[in-house]
Amino acid sequence: MGGIRCAVALLLLCTTLVDVAGRATAAETPFGFPDVLEKARTLARQAFTPPPSVPEFWQRVGYDQHRDIVFDRGQALWRDAGNFRVELIHPGNVYKHTVAINIYDRAGVSPVPFSPSLFSYGPSGLRDKVPHKDFGFAGFRITHPLYRSSEWNHVLVFAGASYFRPVAKNQVFGLTARGLAIDTGLPSGEEFPSFTEFWLERPTRDATSVTMLALLHSPRVTGAYQFVLRRALAAGGARLRRSADSQRQR
Repeated sequence: MGGIRCAVALLLLCTTLVDVAGRATAAETPFGFPDVLEKARTLARQAFTPPPSVPEFWQRVGYDQHRDIVFDRGQALWRDAGNFRVELIHPGNVYKHTVAINIYDRAGVSPVPFSPSLFSYGPSGLRDKVPHKDFGFAGFRITHPLYRSSEWNHVLVFAGASYFRPVAKNQVFGLTARGLAIDTGLPSGEEFPSFTEFWLERPTRDATSVTMLALLHSPRVTGAYQFVLRRALAAGGARLRRSADSQRQR
């Protein structure tokens, strides 16, 4: 694909991921999937720019040190109402690039700013190493009460490159899926597209679904994604429907 970049629009609908009866509702918003698709098309016509990298020090942080950094659940997004909450993931260790995270609703789009006060750094001693400028996030987790109303369980995780993992009631997290894989197993080496920005639709108090939009970028491909996480309409495993449309740009 030398000299060719491809803009890809993907619509992924994740149904019955959460084993709770209900029906999804969506509020009309001034921002939506067509806006992300247009961003992807614009990027496809431009020279590739790598996503922001975290400082070298944070790339060398060990697994145990990074694991000591815990998000403060008392500051979860949407914690005051609704069936879904968002927990943010700190960059560093294997998460060498940051992503921008935004919230959108009828009032418009608002970026989620990074702050070390969102996290407990435990015995890692790393809080003083956080850059003063906006650091960004490695990704996020969606939580929902799977078993008890007072217990918020992780049901969907986006973190690193284009990796994501959903889980349903009475299941455990399995293999990680990817938004896109390019040149896997080829001698030339694999290209790893990355999600670079997310827009999370603020759900209403009684919403039974949450919508996430994502922009994907790599040297040869840009992509616009829409993920919809729903409460289960019936007991059972997850079903995934996907449709794709692509546009190539020279």
